[in-house]
Amino acid sequence: MVQSLRPHRWLSLVPFFLPAILTGGGVALPLVYLVLRAAEAQARELWTILLRPKNLELLINTLELLVGVLLTTTLIALPLAFLTTRTNLWGKRAFTVLLTLPLAIPGYVGAYVWLASTGTDGLLPLPRPQGYWGALLVLSLSTYPYLFLSLRAAFLGLDPSLEEAARTLGQKPLNAFWKVVLPQLAPALLSGYLIVALHVLGDFGTVSLFRYDTFSYAIYLQYYAAFDRVYAAWLALGLTLFTGGLLLGEHFLLHRLWVARVSKGSPPQSRPISLGPLTPLGYVLVLLPVLIGVVFPFLALLHLARRFPSEKLLGVWEAFLHSALAAGPAAFLAVGMALPLAYLA
Repeated sequence: MVQSLRPHRWLSLVPFFLPAILTGGGVALPLVYLVLRAAEAQARELWTILLRPKNLELLINTLELLVGVLLTTTLIALPLAFLTTRTNLWGKRAFTVLLTLPLAIPGYVGAYVWLASTGTDGLLPLPRPQGYWGALLVLSLSTYPYLFLSLRAAFLGLDPSLEEAARTLGQKPLNAFWKVVLPQLAPALLSGYLIVALHVLGDFGTVSLFRYDTFSYAIYLQYYAAFDRVYAAWLALGLTLFTGGLLLGEHFLLHRLWVARVSKGSPPQSRPISLGPLTPLGYVLVLLPVLIGVVFPFLALLHLARRFPSEKLLGVWEAFLHSALAAGPAAFLAVGMALPLAYLA
């Protein structure tokens, strides 16, 4: 009976295979192009490409930016996720929505705002950010919501019985958080780190505006200016291998993780922690990223819009309409491509 059901089960999966194959083919097509383009290099030319001193500089710059953004987003997202899930702050749901709004602001727009709004003639009398620190600031502000959402979901799904058991055994609150809660957040941290890392590695708009050389910026320059597309293909393949290493590393670490639970089924809700005299500080911490990452860019863009002729501003509505017409079908298509892959996996 079981064996007779197996062919029927496979037949039920057939509708999922075709879109999955088409999606996989679409993803693999650029990689095939890179391999074919890179294969055009002769042996002597290939040796010269691989030993260019610029490659090491690009690798170091990319790693420095990646590590810096991961550390900065952790310092931002971890306290915010804790404050909006485990404390008695009022309006936590509203703050959760506000803290994810930076996702709606592209990184290159944030970079343009900071470059145009600082300096001697800017809206803010601050030194104009450049290079590594400018890219670090903007990329951290635009990517921390990925990690925040992942950690927030993890906090809501934590089993409070483990933390209560640690407190019963004499652990202080900070020690209990470090030894019990933080290890439970490891899967969420790794998943959030992966999304942030992929965003940083693929971004070229922000680093190009701040003139910070990374792999993505170098690839963009080579293809845009058509200096050496074979070299650009090898750079892209190197970045692809680096990204693949991150994916394998995240999979290996998650595979080795074991998260214990005490309660069965849905975990009980933990009692909100009263911040007491630290409540004003809590509100400052949740409002600061909103002010810097959302309110300031919006006001800066309004300030900069005054410099443009009014007839050019009329094109804003047309641009918004085009963006909506592109975003809607793209979102629908992305979900349609992801669902078969997720179901088969």
